[in-house]
Amino acid sequence: MKRLRPFLGLLAALLLWEVAALTAGTRALPTPAAVAQALVGLIQSATLPRALGLTLGHTALGLGAALGCGIPLGLWMGRSQGVRTLLTPIMELLRPLPPPALIPPAMLLLGFGPGLYTAVVGFGAGFPLLLAAMDASRAVPEILCDTARSLGAGRLRIVTRVVFPACLPGLATGLRTSLPIALIVAVLAEMVGGDGTGKLLLRLQRTWRIPEMYACVVGLGLTGWGLSAGLSFLERRFLFWAPPHQHPAPRP
Repeated sequence: MKRLRPFLGLLAALLLWEVAALTAGTRALPTPAAVAQALVGLIQSATLPRALGLTLGHTALGLGAALGCGIPLGLWMGRSQGVRTLLTPIMELLRPLPPPALIPPAMLLLGFGPGLYTAVVGFGAGFPLLLAAMDASRAVPEILCDTARSLGAGRLRIVTRVVFPACLPGLATGLRTSLPIALIVAVLAEMVGGDGTGKLLLRLQRTWRIPEMYACVVGLGLTGWGLSAGLSFLERRFLFWAPPHQHPAPRP
């Protein structure tokens, strides 16, 4: 019975949607059946898969930049009090900025293309990874580093062989937080200037193809769910040695 509870919740949500659509009696809120039919049509015509493929590519660009910059910088800040003191004011100044607010200046500086998505999506997804890396590296027991140092390990070897493996559970938590942020920001950037699911959503809304618009939203939701489920599977597969309570969450 417990395994059926998520499906019962989904069924209840669909029933509420059906009742709301029939009660409203407006084209702005189609029924689930109409949306499902539109979703099949968008998939058969390859319109939605193409748009989602572009969005996933833009998401990967920004997430790659966030991983490449946020994790090393977070590890450095976590292990060095001086670096943390120097960079924390800058980090706290930039962290509250909404990533969509950077789209106009990024368009002026980088134009339309990969650079726009790399900068904007990387900015939005980078801070959860940076904070997770910093907090996880600060939580590494110093005795592990002292033991490695006494065995002749240098600073680089300690970071790569001791600190980084010990931080993997925390980094996985940061990645779970960054992944949906990256997808959201990528769609917003596509709405402003670019191609992908964001542009498709706007085009469907402006041409009053409402069931197709909702189908596009459903496709995005399923894509996000699939990415999250895949990441959770990889975490269970490769971080089986880390109990769930050892996965520190990034600071709010």
